[in-house]
Amino acid sequence: GNHNVSLTFMASENGIFKGGRERLGIFTTEKGNFDAARVSEDETSLEVLASARFLKEKTRIAKEQYQIVMEDVVASRRAVVRVVAGSVYPGPHLGGHVLLFGTPETSGRTYFVEVCQAMRFLSLSPRRFYLETFANGVITYSIFFLYSKEDEVHKLGRTIMYSTHLQALPGRCDMIYRSVMEAK
Repeated sequence: GNHNVSLTFMASENGIFKGGRERLGIFTTEKGNFDAARVSEDETSLEVLASARFLKEKTRIAKEQYQIVMEDVVASRRAVVRVVAGSVYPGPHLGGHVLLFGTPETSGRTYFVEVCQAMRFLSLSPRRFYLETFANGVITYSIFFLYSKEDEVHKLGRTIMYSTHLQALPGRCDMIYRSVMEAK
């Protein structure tokens, strides 16, 4: 469609109760419009594909990372995962790792449940994450882990990639999909 959807999650740095480990998480969503009426399925320029809000709010470094993911998704016409050092992004926290996940047109599927299930299954808790949609149908996630090890974040990336294949064969993969999502 001609609408952009953006979802942001932010988690408190410390437990919400003194001595506790449970953190507070806040989700925000925004819906906007794309300036581009129609775009080629081979288009990769964020200047054409992104919402005005995205172009205004994202840092240059963040846009560079989104651009790499966009080019990889469009070139391969399938989901891709990248893991980069948290130090690539400016800010108060220079450690950790960032997982970037992008997938082409998904016919209304966002993989939100799968991403959350995979993080829970692997006991990974992000400090923040962003979901963005683009005019060519690509959906991206940028998931920031301050204290996770690189191999843990790579394992999350592999788990998310598996989930993109599980429902490719409707009816035939339902049992496997349910078992994976329920960690059986």
